[in-house]
Amino acid sequence: MYKISHYIQSHMKIITTPIIFLLFFCLTHTNNFDSLHFIVGDSVQINILNNYLEEELTIPKTRINRVDRIILPHLGEFDISDKNILQFKSLLKRRVSKRLYLIDPKLLIDIDKKILVSASIKNRFLGEYNLNYRSSLGELLKAISLINVTDVDFKSVSIIRNKNTINLNLYLEPNNSKFTLKHNDFIKIGTKLENSNNYYYLVGNFSKVGRYYMDTNITIMDVLASQTLTQPRYTRKFYIFRKSKASTMVIDVDARQLMKMGDLTQNISIQGGDVILASVERKMHLLQKYKDILNQYTDLDDFVQNAQRIRLFK
Repeated sequence: MYKISHYIQSHMKIITTPIIFLLFFCLTHTNNFDSLHFIVGDSVQINILNNYLEEELTIPKTRINRVDRIILPHLGEFDISDKNILQFKSLLKRRVSKRLYLIDPKLLIDIDKKILVSASIKNRFLGEYNLNYRSSLGELLKAISLINVTDVDFKSVSIIRNKNTINLNLYLEPNNSKFTLKHNDFIKIGTKLENSNNYYYLVGNFSKVGRYYMDTNITIMDVLASQTLTQPRYTRKFYIFRKSKASTMVIDVDARQLMKMGDLTQNISIQGGDVILASVERKMHLLQKYKDILNQYTDLDDFVQNAQRIRLFK
């Protein structure tokens, strides 16, 4: 008999533990929900379960169009400017009691809650998005059109919430897309352009000057093998300009030694932010001129565009 009683008690503990946890979760979720305030786009529908008609009476679903008030059919106007959902429920119950002469009205209140979040990509503000309550980051990304946006970096997603910043990496942790958003969150989506370690730049007599993405380790030989020159017979020198906070270093690459003689000491590894110049000039005094021009720019994209437009490098 003791064994049976002990067996029942032990299994009752196993069964009741998740039930208690579930009840605690539901109560916490309800309390959090009731503490929220209304925003434009929310809607309210009310079923009055006990009334003098002895049948369920429904107040139709009504959308909130102003932040300070809502007008419900048959019940009139409610001031909601400084009230949370719990306070609104209390006010609603008193109004129903007064209008329908009910001492203790039983209400079933269905609130379709929305949240308003903002988003930007790099420094471009995309706008505000009206989402359902407890929407995820993934649902926001679906709402944002990224068709015309190149180089989106899902390794760098930041959520600014109440002056705190939450950094998420969707590339390494795809489940981060399920992260629950809150009202007034500001989501910043990075681009690969913001990390200069991902790019190198070609100027001078390359056929296609501009910015190139580097997803693996590459060398100058890899660059030359993938590019053509506008003046191959006259292009005599390749220079790598490598900027740092203190100065700009110039690396002289002897392409003839590399490509024809197989001198691998000339096969320089390319680093993010490197500017590679294919030049017909051999005069060393021009390198200082090039360094001075390069140092005038903080944005290498602007530098490459201007270099191509006015033919700074030849």
